[in-house]
Amino acid sequence: MMHSPIHIKSACAKQAEIYHEYKNIKRQLHKTTVAMWYNKTYKEKLLTPNYFTLKINEKSRQSINTQKVAILYRISQEIKFLYSKKIKLNEQLCNKHVEGAATWPRF
Repeated sequence: MMHSPIHIKSACAKQAEIYHEYKNIKRQLHKTTVAMWYNKTYKEKLLTPNYFTLKINEKSRQSINTQKVAILYRISQEIKFLYSKKIKLNEQLCNKHVEGAATWPRF
């Protein structure tokens, strides 16, 4: 559900800059969370996302099993990377929140 945009009046350019940086970091955090959910869903259902294609010329049983294991490993590595990215974004978001609170003393 989409909400109407919030209009905040800032007293100076520094306040507006901090607000927009905070908003952009929050948007990145939401995109990262969605990507994590997407990859976890594919991993649970043993499906292969289109951007993880791995082509092997042989059609033997061993090569097919190796391909499945490689794809699952790559999805697991992507999920680990997204978790570390989420931690960094949360730290940045917290720092911007504190910085914004310092520029708006009345809030």
